[in-house]
Amino acid sequence: MSEKDKLQESIQNRAKILIVDDHPIVRDGFARLIGKKGEKDLMVCGEADNAVDALKIIAKVKPDLVIVDIFLRGCDGIELTKSIRHQNSKLPILVLSMHDESLYAERALRAGANGYIMKNESSEDLLWAIRKVLSGGVYISENVSSKIVHKLKRGGPSDLSSPVASLSDRELEVFNLLGRARTTQQVADELFISVKTVETHISRIKEKLDLRGYNELIIHAALWVNSGSF
Repeated sequence: MSEKDKLQESIQNRAKILIVDDHPIVRDGFARLIGKKGEKDLMVCGEADNAVDALKIIAKVKPDLVIVDIFLRGCDGIELTKSIRHQNSKLPILVLSMHDESLYAERALRAGANGYIMKNESSEDLLWAIRKVLSGGVYISENVSSKIVHKLKRGGPSDLSSPVASLSDRELEVFNLLGRARTTQQVADELFISVKTVETHISRIKEKLDLRGYNELIIHAALWVNSGSF
């Protein structure tokens, strides 16, 4: 078999990875990592910075796994995960974020993800997470795993590590967009909901987070987006 045939066979046998992240530098970093350290069994088949393009690429390219960032333009990673799962019940999805996994990991799994990993994990951990999810497993840290098991044993809600954990998935999505300097109208446009609905979510967010006014909400939302803490 020629080197060209061997290379072609190798590519055909490598798992195709789609990277969905709204930061070009992050996408490039992941692509380089996968290309360098996963060259024997992994390859990047496409990139997208928003949910709409991601769904189109999935339909066209049919990747073996999708890496989805929590923060995306127009639709966050949790909602995108739900959309992917609605269209394809078996496509492996690995969600990643800079934010505390105690807040997002369980949400991601409930949405249909097969794993959740923090962006500050090592490259070896990321590759291990990708391969574990591709093999049919579920990837979450031991810390989150023990918390979920403890919750199931108690049969009740888990302890909230942050006030933000009390927000619903949609409220959290609105909170993130406000923290990214979106106006109420822009939030409505990006989420395809009415301004009145956004205002209802804002009222509930302020109540749950015990914030007195809109300006205080915006400040806390911006701090959350930029630092991952409340």
